[in-house]
Amino acid sequence: MQDIRKKHLNSRSNYPVSREITPRSDDTAISHVGLSGTEQRRPRFTKSDDVSLYKNLRERADDEKERKDHQSEGKKWRKIKTTIFYLFILSIMFTTYYTLTYVFDKATVTITPNYKDVKLPLTPVLIGEKGVIPFTLSSTEIAKTKTLPKTMTTTVEKKAAGDITIYNNFSESSQRLVKFTRFESTAKKIYKIQESVVVPGKKGNIPGEITVRVLAESDGPSYNLDEDTFTIPGFKGKDQYLLMGAKTKASIVGGMSGSRAIVALTDLNAAKDEVAMKLRESAKSEFAAKAWGSKIPVLDSLSVVIEDNAKEVLRGESDIYSAKGVASIVTVEGSDLSKVLLTGNINKSLTYSFIRGKESTLSLDNKSSSFSSSISSTTLTLLVSGNARILWVTNYNTLKKDFVNKTKKEFTATISGDKIISSAVVSIFPPWKNSFPTQEDSILIKEKLQTYTE
Repeated sequence: MQDIRKKHLNSRSNYPVSREITPRSDDTAISHVGLSGTEQRRPRFTKSDDVSLYKNLRERADDEKERKDHQSEGKKWRKIKTTIFYLFILSIMFTTYYTLTYVFDKATVTITPNYKDVKLPLTPVLIGEKGVIPFTLSSTEIAKTKTLPKTMTTTVEKKAAGDITIYNNFSESSQRLVKFTRFESTAKKIYKIQESVVVPGKKGNIPGEITVRVLAESDGPSYNLDEDTFTIPGFKGKDQYLLMGAKTKASIVGGMSGSRAIVALTDLNAAKDEVAMKLRESAKSEFAAKAWGSKIPVLDSLSVVIEDNAKEVLRGESDIYSAKGVASIVTVEGSDLSKVLLTGNINKSLTYSFIRGKESTLSLDNKSSSFSSSISSTTLTLLVSGNARILWVTNYNTLKKDFVNKTKKEFTATISGDKIISSAVVSIFPPWKNSFPTQEDSILIKEKLQTYTE
């Protein structure tokens, strides 16, 4: 049936004819009156199933056209997405390349400096004012204490002592008080100043003041006091008596009388020897652990000057022996010492580093073994022996500046002409770069020393 209609439609497609349809009596009649020419060319259907079939064909055609339009739209968007994707990948690749090349670029240079291993017999080197090289003293303070037993009894008689503040509310003129002027406490105890003093005059309503040391008139603990006021008995009957006086600045203590347990002299002497040895050991350990940089410490030159409270311990004032030591050692510049020990034709204008071997020794001779901090202007004899390594020192900060933005070829030429550096290897990141970074901070220099065989 469909084939007949298609054939019928095709045979008449070129002949537009206007038809007037006579209405039919049944319900399936379709009128073409008032339709356009194109619509009139459509085939006539007399039954409802034919109309439904035609509508289905039209809907299929519309669906097919919509599908093709959708496919075309999809292809267009896929092309756009593909283009955007490749552009995104290219931008990431470019950003990564730029970042690695110009932001995170770095270079590491491993340098092996020139060196010379020397084996030294006992070699004397004069240091100091008239020596071939200077020296300096390095000092440190250490302290130790030791509690001692009180095994002896002694009779102790001692006067209390302390500070008082004398005030002058009498006159705007200063007032002079002679040596041993007496001051009387509220308990009628007498204390004396040990030197003459001048008390400043008052300024308006503010009295003049001065602080002085006083000593109790007699021995005994009854003169000890924490806080009190004093009058000046020598001014009795005068205006100064009421307008001049004193008050305690701090507690007045130390007054004692009678038997007292004290530390035995033998125990004190043993404690002094023990503490002195500990002071030396502590000082030597502190000096050995210190970072000296270019200086070479002569640890065997250690000297310790000790101050202690031995007198107070013997008087029974304390059972804790305390000692403070000032330890000093001689130090010399490693470069200065290296220039003296190096033999042959060397460049004196260069800087050297002295590395001691395990068996090497640096000490002062017997005549120089005892010294104090006042000998820095004298001349000493330094004894050097054993194995040592002497390095040529490179200024790495200057070297970094020389490497900035240089190519590997220029780097090789720079190193080959350097008399201080034995060899050098450079590693540049990222690998595709052939030149050093443009910033000094991006260049790292490492020093690689060959194994030191003593």
